Amino acid sequence: MAWLDRALDHEQFLGYLLVAPVVLLLLLLVAYPFVISVSMALTDRTVGNPGKFIGLTNIQRLLQDSIYLQTVHNTLIYTAGATLLKLTAGFGLALLINERFRFRQAIRSAVLLP
Repeated sequence: MAWLDRALDHEQFLGYLLVAPVVLLLLLLVAYPFVISVSMALTDRTVGNPGKFIGLTNIQRLLQDSIYLQTVHNTLIYTAGATLLKLTAGFGLALLINERFRFRQAIRSAVLLP
């Protein structure tokens, strides 16, 4: 185990060793599903059928589908509205708890505790 002690003394090796679990977790939870979803998007795969490569046909169909485009539009409006509402409420609450008033510390604690 002397080789392990010598290896752990090198900062670069120790850095890679400490980062490796996070990299593996990211590869498992992000990269693998992403690759699978891209491969499924480029095929006509269905349940029980391996499917064949059809390229960007699925994406072309989506961009011509009025229901899909309406859904994207609604999602963008909802996201923008929710973001603005949360930003405004958060900023207002921050300004409010920054003022001096009776029970200020108790209210600050109640707001910031969760």
